[in-house]
Amino acid sequence: MGYSVEDNGSRRYKINSKREVVSPVTGCDYYVDRVKSRLGLLAMVRGRIFHPVDMPDDPLKVHFDNGWSAPAASYYGTASKMAARGIATATFDSYHFPRRIDMKDPLYGAESGGMAMIDIMDDVVGDGETARIGHSTGALVSWRLALKHDNTQYVIGHAPV
Repeated sequence: MGYSVEDNGSRRYKINSKREVVSPVTGCDYYVDRVKSRLGLLAMVRGRIFHPVDMPDDPLKVHFDNGWSAPAASYYGTASKMAARGIATATFDSYHFPRRIDMKDPLYGAESGGMAMIDIMDDVVGDGETARIGHSTGALVSWRLALKHDNTQYVIGHAPV
């Protein structure tokens, strides 16, 4: 169990104790950590962080913001290839926003999940430049998070809605 530094230690997150080590045919070995964090009463974010075993001092971190109907799993292949090349990546899904108060706007769940993953990835991987990649709704979330928070240096948005 960890506590996010960015939230003054108030956001709890859990990293799965079964860390996977992947040894691809080409590229470097990398870890796959499964992450879970609470966002509200019943709301949560679940994701995976793919990062090299031998982490550089200032790693490039890439966050994938998935579209409206595409789950985070649709980015696992790309995230794995990037981790094998020394780039730390994160994918996530936000779940269970049962009350209207939890849905401040239609993108609230995705934005909350995105911020939680930024905090957790900073704790796990360390500092370094951050990029956000998103498609469809995820592209809009990528841009909104980049504008709200100065910890994102690069944004790639495919077909923003």
